[in-house]
Amino acid sequence: MGLKKLAHLTLRALGLRPEQPEHLSGLPGGAVAAAPPGSVRSGSRRVARLLADEKALIDRARTIAQRLNASEPDWYVSFTVAGRALVAMPLWDPGKKVILTDRDPRSLWFQMRHVEQEFASRRPQPAMPA
Repeated sequence: MGLKKLAHLTLRALGLRPEQPEHLSGLPGGAVAAAPPGSVRSGSRRVARLLADEKALIDRARTIAQRLNASEPDWYVSFTVAGRALVAMPLWDPGKKVILTDRDPRSLWFQMRHVEQEFASRRPQPAMPA
């Protein structure tokens, strides 16, 4: 019999769950003390505040992306939460894959202008009225 199996049987014989040994939680059976209903621990308040701040930052960045989208009809602009950055893609065919990414909206705007100048010959021109 292996040492692991022996430890498992010993814990079972003592009435403990092998997944949560007593020494990890300090309570018999490996139970974890739960907070009384309605109480909030200070750690969870801190986490809730950080999450609220993070949500506000994400909402602000999405608003910036929507404004850029509205002001730049030839571009699609969005905000990626995973990369924490604004992403812009041309809605016209520049001839190669162009995806611009930046955390700063001003810098992204300048990158967009640079791409427009670089691929000006491929960019569709507005129709002239007859």
